[in-house]
Amino acid sequence: MPKLKIIGCSSGMPDANSANSSYLVAFKNKYYLLDCGEGTSSAMIRLGINYKKIDNVFITHGHPDHIMGLPVFIQMNHIARRITPLNIYLPSELVEPIENILNATYLIREKLSFEWHLHPIKPNPTFRDNNLAINAFPNKHLLSNAEAIESLRLPNKMQSYCFTVATSRAKMLYSGDLHSADDLEGLLDNCDLLLVEGMHIDLNDLLELVADVGVRKLVITHLPSDNIKQRRMIMSIARKLGINGIYFAGESREFTY
Repeated sequence: MPKLKIIGCSSGMPDANSANSSYLVAFKNKYYLLDCGEGTSSAMIRLGINYKKIDNVFITHGHPDHIMGLPVFIQMNHIARRITPLNIYLPSELVEPIENILNATYLIREKLSFEWHLHPIKPNPTFRDNNLAINAFPNKHLLSNAEAIESLRLPNKMQSYCFTVATSRAKMLYSGDLHSADDLEGLLDNCDLLLVEGMHIDLNDLLELVADVGVRKLVITHLPSDNIKQRRMIMSIARKLGINGIYFAGESREFTY
């Protein structure tokens, strides 16, 4: 069975107890990394993760808490004498800027012990190997920036994605960050595990949607770790809706699906 391991789950505000968004899917001795926020590399070492087994990284969008761990992750692999290529799938608007950042910080592909490659997210499947397929679905998380982008004539395309990670027998959905629970409409059918952020959306709407669709396992992430009152409220609503398989993300927690 595929396994989801929480590496980092904090919200945009750094948290003393967790790195920013980063999640590891393990299946048939293969590792796949979803997002790579600040603190990912330190957390991997702390958790004893064999990071050199990660050949593919998938980035949902360009907010720093989802992507700014990439340079250190690449540097760590080089220092550890990695030799296998690293493939990074990310929104097309980020390919050139991230390549410039990596080159500017001297993580030049030809200079390292291994090659890194940036791949723009394309129509589905975004990725497929002998184990699983990863599909990307756009969401509206970044659309609130439209007015500023237009007035300042910025090149940003406001690309943000949810990812499904599916084997022949199981399906997980990682929401990334969302605009509202409506971004999940049509994506939850036959979903064994939903890893969903709880910072930017109405949690009542989310829980009602989960109850209607019948998601088997719900893991809520991207919440402040010290807001115990909020977590109790979520659990109370979930019980009233008959949702039993509900969990909160925390560093090192593991879930099968």
